[in-house]
Amino acid sequence: MGYDPIKMEGMMRPTQIWSTDSVAKPAARGYWTGTICEAIFEMDLTIEGDEPVEARLEQFQFQDFKLSAISQSFEQKIARTRTAIGRSDLTQYELVTFLDGKGRVQTLNQDINIRSGDTFLVDSRIPYRLWTSPGCRSLSFHIPNYLIDQSILRPSDLLGHLFAGDTPWGAALAAVSRAIYHDSGTVSPALSRNYVDQLIGILSIASQSHLPSIPLSERSYQHARDMLEKHAFDRTIDADLFARMLKVSTRYMHKLFAQNDTTYGGELIAIRLHMAAQMLRDPKLAQLAIGEIAWRCGFSDESHFYRRFKARHGLSPGLFRSQLIC
Repeated sequence: MGYDPIKMEGMMRPTQIWSTDSVAKPAARGYWTGTICEAIFEMDLTIEGDEPVEARLEQFQFQDFKLSAISQSFEQKIARTRTAIGRSDLTQYELVTFLDGKGRVQTLNQDINIRSGDTFLVDSRIPYRLWTSPGCRSLSFHIPNYLIDQSILRPSDLLGHLFAGDTPWGAALAAVSRAIYHDSGTVSPALSRNYVDQLIGILSIASQSHLPSIPLSERSYQHARDMLEKHAFDRTIDADLFARMLKVSTRYMHKLFAQNDTTYGGELIAIRLHMAAQMLRDPKLAQLAIGEIAWRCGFSDESHFYRRFKARHGLSPGLFRSQLIC
């Protein structure tokens, strides 16, 4: 299928348009890569083949979310890597419906093939890879994380899950997506929230109706504490990411800790300080710099580690180690 931009008949113009028609052909590849990063968020993009690059992105700004209508003539590979995540402050879910073409997405050990009419969800805070075929046309909803996280108990269960267009939930998502697009530019700000609520409502029902449940015992405080111990060294972990690892909402995760008279942040620091104390006690690690120990235990700031360690143990890390050696 060749390049076929999504038509705009009968609609107001989008908030912004990017098109390779506006640049010279030799500059089209670089222009399109920059467009994706500017319009959506930081990612690595590779354009396959030597064919002319023709593409268009039309973006609509609603009250609570954005919608991008994307058309391209070429095969492309998109990677939202940890490096790209680190370069970007913007975090959002991407709910994508394919209107034409086919593709493939990988995230959280899920690997799915996508056809025309299918919908899938990815999270910009979690690495993913997406391949799209020549002639692909899609609608991508950029939804702030909090809108989905506060409405769905385990949104991570939906990541990499295929909502096929020939299934009831997939057909419902595709139909609402198309309806929002065709009403874009004519809807009032007050009604725009109703649209995204429709999408999130379908996702919420689908998550309860079609995805496997997790026993309550696996969502217990002890399970959460054990999981936190395994990942405390990871300096990129935060409350939202940890909740997704537990497959519960951030609110539910905080409730687990609160019910046991503690907090997520307090437990994370306690685990890291315990790990550091163990390493400082180990004579085999006597030559390892204290800053390196702090780094290995998940502390990005050495001075912060010193303050926390002294507050917990009453001694600086250096004195704590020297007293044990003596």
